[in-house]
Amino acid sequence: MKQEYAESVAARIIEQLEQGTAPWLKPWKP
Repeated sequence: MKQEYAESVAARIIEQLEQGTAPWLKPWKP
Protein backbone atom coordinates (compact mmCIF):
# COMPACT_ATOMS: atom_id res chain seq x y z
CA MET A 1 0.00 0.00 0.00
CA LYS A 2 2.88 2.34 0.73
CA GLN A 3 4.32 1.66 -2.71
CA GLU A 4 1.01 2.45 -4.38
CA TYR A 5 0.86 5.74 -2.51
CA ALA A 6 4.41 6.62 -3.53
CA GLU A 7 3.63 5.84 -7.15
CA SER A 8 0.51 7.99 -6.97
CA VAL A 9 2.46 10.91 -5.53
CA ALA A 10 5.25 10.46 -8.08
CA ALA A 11 2.75 10.38 -10.94
CA ARG A 12 1.15 13.57 -9.67
CA ILE A 13 4.52 15.33 -9.40
CA ILE A 14 5.56 14.18 -12.87
CA GLU A 15 2.25 15.44 -14.23
CA GLN A 16 2.86 18.88 -12.71
CA LEU A 17 6.45 18.91 -13.95
CA GLU A 18 5.22 18.24 -17.48
CA GLN A 19 2.84 21.18 -17.10
CA GLY A 20 5.76 23.34 -16.01
CA THR A 21 4.83 23.73 -12.35
CA ALA A 22 6.22 21.73 -9.47
CA PRO A 23 4.55 21.88 -6.03
CA TRP A 24 7.80 22.97 -4.36
CA LEU A 25 8.59 25.67 -6.92
CA LYS A 26 7.04 29.10 -7.18
CA PRO A 27 6.02 30.16 -10.70
CA TRP A 28 8.76 32.71 -11.25
CA LYS A 29 11.37 32.99 -13.94
CA PRO A 30 14.87 34.46 -13.51
